[in-house]
Amino acid sequence: LEADTLRSVRTLEIPAADVIFRLAFSPDGRWFAVGTEGGRIYLGSVAEQTIVGSLVPKGRGVLVESLAFSPDSTWLAASRWGAIDLWEIPGVPAKWELPAQSAIPMEATLWVRLSPVTTIGREQALRIFDLLFTSDGEQLIAGSKAGAIHFLDLQGQEIRRLEPGGAWVTALARSPDGTLLAAGDSSGRISLWRLPDGAAVAAF
Repeated sequence: LEADTLRSVRTLEIPAADVIFRLAFSPDGRWFAVGTEGGRIYLGSVAEQTIVGSLVPKGRGVLVESLAFSPDSTWLAASRWGAIDLWEIPGVPAKWELPAQSAIPMEATLWVRLSPVTTIGREQALRIFDLLFTSDGEQLIAGSKAGAIHFLDLQGQEIRRLEPGGAWVTALARSPDGTLLAAGDSSGRISLWRLPDGAAVAAF
């Protein structure tokens, strides 16, 4: 839809019959990403108004829970039931690659496939509900079933963890100026944190 008129520009269909679960636009407006209930991830071109690439898992039931583009629109991150995958757009050599405990093989038509981060410093795979990049694009922030907010560098290493209070961290949002992080959890609470130092600001 056009934002000002709400007029339909074009109707697109993903290549496989599946439930669309997540959508995201790149900050530069060139790309959109589609994540499905079956674990498929598609890249679309805004200018061409078409799907231009896909990553198709051989397994099923790997819901794409979150999609996030980096601020410079050169990276796409996706969480799929405990795994975090990172792609560079378009497909070029992987920026980081870590072993996965429960990796699901995927066939890439456009992107390079990277090994997912499944443990985030733990022995068990950790379910990730939401993802976003820091404003400088140097870190990923992940909200998890462990009730924590994980800060990962782009080598996949956890460098900091915030713990709002035990409930699942299911939603994340960063203020436009990059100075505040909001986290929503499964208990219905919203916590505010100051960036980059991670100091708690408020909870309500």
